[in-house]
Amino acid sequence: MKEGLEDVKRGINAVHILQEFILMGVLVGKGYTPEKAYETVEEWERTGESKLLQQSKKLGGQSI
Repeated sequence: MKEGLEDVKRGINAVHILQEFILMGVLVGKGYTPEKAYETVEEWERTGESKLLQQSKKLGGQSI
């Protein structure tokens, strides 16, 4: 959570950060390690596999 709050301070969209945390939580619930879940979500964003993450990151900084 601390990292997410720091990202918001740096201007990253809060909705985007929450979406990443939710996706990571789902993957951990499916048996991924937290590290693998983080890597997977970041890869989805980087490769464009997750259009949702790409769109929310482009929205700019917003508060919750």
